[in-house]
Amino acid sequence: MRKLSYRQKLILSIILLFLIGILTKLYSGPGEMLVNNKIAGAIYVIFWSFVFIFFFPDKNKNTILLIVLTVTIIIEFSQIIQTEFLLNIRKHMLIHALIGSSFNLIDIPFYILGTLISFLGIQGLDKSDK
Repeated sequence: MRKLSYRQKLILSIILLFLIGILTKLYSGPGEMLVNNKIAGAIYVIFWSFVFIFFFPDKNKNTILLIVLTVTIIIEFSQIIQTEFLLNIRKHMLIHALIGSSFNLIDIPFYILGTLISFLGIQGLDKSDK
């Protein structure tokens, strides 16, 4: 059986993360708010970290992780702004999924957790490729 390349593993990880992200938003049951919001936030960071590492393979991976974390936190704080324009565009499912709609400081530790998981995941992919 042929061994998958680093980039193939990265693509498979991105697809899997996308599907898991959708499932976290659709989940209803015990801990629904935790899964729909907090765990989904961690998955969001992991997904985008892997996407940017895929598209910028020559860039420092840790720098990419920090940029994704920083942008995600900026997006979280931008949710404090509640102009009519932003409220209207946040009604669209895709925009809502990308930038959210309501600020919650408790989301930030989950973004940090997502960054740590991304770091470990990328290290694992790096080691498995050698």
